[in-house]
Amino acid sequence: MQAEIKHIKEKYATSEDICDLKLEVQLLKSSSTSLNHSKKLEGNKQKVPDSCGGRSAEYSVAAAISAEDKAVRTVTHHTPERSGQASKSLHTDAGNKINNAFRETFSHVLQNENKTQNFGTNEWTVVKRKKKLAYNRFAGNRGVATIKPEAKFKAAQVCVPMYIYNVDKEVSEKDIMDYIQEKTGLLIKIEKMIMKIEKEYNSYKIFVPKHKESVLMNDEFWPEGISYRRFIDFKNKNKKDSDIRVNNI
Repeated sequence: MQAEIKHIKEKYATSEDICDLKLEVQLLKSSSTSLNHSKKLEGNKQKVPDSCGGRSAEYSVAAAISAEDKAVRTVTHHTPERSGQASKSLHTDAGNKINNAFRETFSHVLQNENKTQNFGTNEWTVVKRKKKLAYNRFAGNRGVATIKPEAKFKAAQVCVPMYIYNVDKEVSEKDIMDYIQEKTGLLIKIEKMIMKIEKEYNSYKIFVPKHKESVLMNDEFWPEGISYRRFIDFKNKNKKDSDIRVNNI
């Protein structure tokens, strides 16, 4: 009797084994990316005695399996201990296939990392170009050739106005011109300003070459107490004489 029971157990599977088998089939269906959907196997129907009441239950296994996966997914029914080992092996095989698929995808990404990426169905292509700097077409260059002193062809000397004030009333215009010529060698043009309100000092407007402006706009150039700045033209519209210019502090 025991030998017959043992023989039956080895030949048939329990309901728990059937549930495990169904679960493994579902896992294999979801994890496999290379299933051949055109091939289908006919379902095998078998009657299995129930462990509780001896009742029979029908089950069918139908899956679309590729030829290379048949050997791995073929399951034989064993005793409960052996069926448990088979279930573990199926879990391991499914996990390995998922890992291999992930590794292949990740390696493919690394290989194509430096290539041009295409999105969708090759409709859009990301192209990286160096941004061009803004070009000023009105920017000009300056000549550097030296000419003789008697040459008539030369560049115009552009002068900028400066305003100096807090000058002693006893100082003349010639004194200021001599001071600037002694320090820079420049012969400048100077004009005395008419003050709207009489002050205790005089103020002057001087014209200096633009390339020498940085020399004169320096605290160490002027005597102590002399104030200077860029000239700001204030026209007195109330005066009839438009030539008279007033500059106040």
